[in-house]
Amino acid sequence: LTTLALVTPSESGEFFSFYCENTADRLLYPEDLPATLPPQAALHFGSYSLVLEPGASSLELLMRREARRRLISLDPNVRPFLIPNREAYLERLAGWLEQADLVKVSQADLEWLYPGEGLEAIAQEWQKQGPALVIVTRGGQGAFAVRGQETIQVQAPQVQVVDTVGAGDAFMSGTLSWLWQSGVWARAALEALNREQLTALLNFAARVAAITCTRAGANPPWREELA
Repeated sequence: LTTLALVTPSESGEFFSFYCENTADRLLYPEDLPATLPPQAALHFGSYSLVLEPGASSLELLMRREARRRLISLDPNVRPFLIPNREAYLERLAGWLEQADLVKVSQADLEWLYPGEGLEAIAQEWQKQGPALVIVTRGGQGAFAVRGQETIQVQAPQVQVVDTVGAGDAFMSGTLSWLWQSGVWARAALEALNREQLTALLNFAARVAAITCTRAGANPPWREELA
């Protein structure tokens, strides 16, 4: 069995329930990891899989093993109800940031992790710790990316919102899709993107997320819908 996630809409937002005790994806041990990966494979990490043991430590081991050997992306997708100790989580997060090449994080995540601190300042500090690029999503206010002293911002497309479930994951998948289609599948290529390309990347991912918000459930668009 795999983890089951249920989303319950309410006037104050969505309520998430995860059923993950003794599920196959959580019970991942170091000996279950493949000895080698395909040369062009990238790795993406995030959410509860990096919190719940024993799978979390096994995935951390894989991340450390493959770091700088292939593109590593990270979306913490913080679930506060799964994190009993925020300080301990922040300590583990620091280790992930050292390994990651690309990080996407939401405004809500950062506000829970660092109450009262500026989003851009946090992103700049994260970028110094390891990632070549840090992207911060802000829902209807768009998104921005930080690379060194450079910050690139884009607005979110204006759409009729039906449901925001899955919007963050859609943005992340849109980001990875744009990078793959553009041949940007290594850290050096990510570092070489110019401002125009970074703007195109953010706009594409924002559009994927916006379309997802126009329909009920986590239902991202097919590529032909973006044409």
